[in-house]
Amino acid sequence: MSYINHVLQPGEAVRYQGSTHWMLYFPAILLAALGLVTLILTWGAAQPYGVLVGIACLIIAFVLTVRAWWKRWTTEIFVTDRRVIFVHGFFDRQSK
Repeated sequence: MSYINHVLQPGEAVRYQGSTHWMLYFPAILLAALGLVTLILTWGAAQPYGVLVGIACLIIAFVLTVRAWWKRWTTEIFVTDRRVIFVHGFFDRQSK
């Protein structure tokens, strides 16, 4: 159940519901692209360092993706006819 159902005042109507921007994923996308390019260019090389760097970039990109997804999933933004409500967090839910 959404947080907004608990805090709406009588007669208050939700006009818009939003979320964080997709650009939150941009660092992960760049790092994944760098990792894939590194893997493609160094695959089959005598020294495996390039492959290890590519794999490390992909692992870090995955962690950044999960982190961005979590932040986007735990953030709610609502505009009502009386106020703007911004709620974020999962365990420590904060509302502004």
